Amino acid sequence: MIPEKIEKPLFFHSFLIAALLFAVLFYSGIVKMTDKHPYTALISLSDTKKIEAVVCAAPAKSASGRFYLAECALRSVFGEFNHHESRSSASGRITVFVPAEIAESLFPGKLCKNPVYLDAGETVLFTGSAGEGGTFFADDVQCKGFFGAFGAVNAVRAACRLQFRRLLYSWREAGGLLLALITGCREYLEVRTGEAFRGAGVSHILAISGMHLVFISGNIALVLYTLAGKRFKLLLLLAVQFLFVWFAGISPSLFRALLCSMLSIMSAFCYKKIRHRLDFLALAFLVHAIIFPSHLFQISFVFSYAACAGIFAFADLFEQKMTAICPPALSANIALSASAQTFTLPISALVFRSLVPFALFASVALSPLVSVFMIVGVIAIMLCLMLPMLSPFFGVIIGALYKTIFFTATFFSGLPAIHF
Repeated sequence: MIPEKIEKPLFFHSFLIAALLFAVLFYSGIVKMTDKHPYTALISLSDTKKIEAVVCAAPAKSASGRFYLAECALRSVFGEFNHHESRSSASGRITVFVPAEIAESLFPGKLCKNPVYLDAGETVLFTGSAGEGGTFFADDVQCKGFFGAFGAVNAVRAACRLQFRRLLYSWREAGGLLLALITGCREYLEVRTGEAFRGAGVSHILAISGMHLVFISGNIALVLYTLAGKRFKLLLLLAVQFLFVWFAGISPSLFRALLCSMLSIMSAFCYKKIRHRLDFLALAFLVHAIIFPSHLFQISFVFSYAACAGIFAFADLFEQKMTAICPPALSANIALSASAQTFTLPISALVFRSLVPFALFASVALSPLVSVFMIVGVIAIMLCLMLPMLSPFFGVIIGALYKTIFFTATFFSGLPAIHF
């Protein structure tokens, strides 16, 4: 038997080993992912001209910016069957490519004769043609409405999310960066801003955007600390986090943050101290892969878990080393930035074919700025949604912070890098 006071060796960390083994097998291509929701209908997808489906989640903008990718649950399809125009019930999920001008029809500054929310829970009729790999390219989109037990709730959510977008749109480039930091969605993020972060070697800052969930929960905890007992407070915090993720939309970084927070709250609820944070992150990784296997293909998913793994594994060690030569505030910032890049830097070099020698300095400079920007932005959003007349005032503040971040990232991205 192993005494309780002795640190357990690595082979006792079953979740960590399982996560590492799964990652190696999956990303090496040894293990292939099977389609959990295959297309099933009497009419083949190649002969389908229209599909009626329910949008599963808010669509994400493609890299080219020409389309929005919407994952939809099929209800029925229309097309040619036995040389006749027919309709067939259908099941499974399909990715629909929707032209940007249609998906953005209700966005501020956009005009379209057939506006659609194109948000989770909406039943939509797509007209177009099938593409490769079980995809569908839509030429026209008609909204059928929100139905079912949660139809009214989903409709209210879509309307509130639209109002949220309009507020961020009024803040222009700053709103796009704020949306990326809060929700992990980069549909409004300026191309030059994303390139500046990538050129500076700090893409992981956007990938760990789910850390704002801790900020929101912490503030709620302060309010509820004297109003409720510990267990009730933790349950309420968990409910608030679920509600926030449901409203903001499920992105890889945000869902990762929710899973880690859930495990932390469950541990505190059971009066169990977290001793091995990497085990909790590994468990979150495995659960995440089971629930949303499509996230495994997104670079934000990889960066999010890699950055958190580096922080959990090395942040304390780096901070101890830096405290001896730096002030506590600076040593903590350097330790956090350096530990996050221990795993993200090799991945970034492999994916983007470049190595940024000054990435650590860029991260140290940008991390505090981004934290302040995010905190001010969240407060501004809450106040402006209640008092819209404050939007121009906060727009100036948010814009000034954004310019500081952008110019800092641009400066570091202009420094020499190694390309291969």
